[in-house]
Amino acid sequence: METVFELCFCVGLIVILVSFLLGQVVNICGLDGLDWSIADVSLPIPFSPLLVFLFLTIFGGGGMLVQRYVGKRFVVIGIIGVVIVALGICLLIHRYILLPLKKAENTSTASKEELIGLLAKVNERIPADGFGEITYVIHGNSYVAPAKSATGEMIPIGTEVSICWIEDYVFFVVQLEEVDRRK
Repeated sequence: METVFELCFCVGLIVILVSFLLGQVVNICGLDGLDWSIADVSLPIPFSPLLVFLFLTIFGGGGMLVQRYVGKRFVVIGIIGVVIVALGICLLIHRYILLPLKKAENTSTASKEELIGLLAKVNERIPADGFGEITYVIHGNSYVAPAKSATGEMIPIGTEVSICWIEDYVFFVVQLEEVDRRK
């Protein structure tokens, strides 16, 4: 049984360290938790690879300690205690660290609706029926995006434009003079 605890501890610790050192490689795959839904009701399940390996690390280390320092009669009770402690720590980390970080990550992103009508500046010339680049500022952050003229006309560098719509991550823009002429 000690081999199982050692394996859990070592595997959990190695995966946590590798994911930390490589910028949370596990999250690159988009595996930051499971979101299940039943009848349009979302059921967020707090399982993530990070929490699974954290549980394994705590379970393995705690199991090794229980086997070494608790008498043979109390090993089962000790292991049940280790499972409860490991689950508790994982739930606390999920609730007080991972969820707030995930919410903070999602709050700075602007929706498409917020971007429509926003003023921007052309960085790279937008040729007639071609692509260029714009810079826009929202929520105090500056972003760069590919852009195309909504009217099919060339738009020179430095021109102020308004975002009309977004399609396949391409921002369709119109020169501000065009907006003024149409009024």
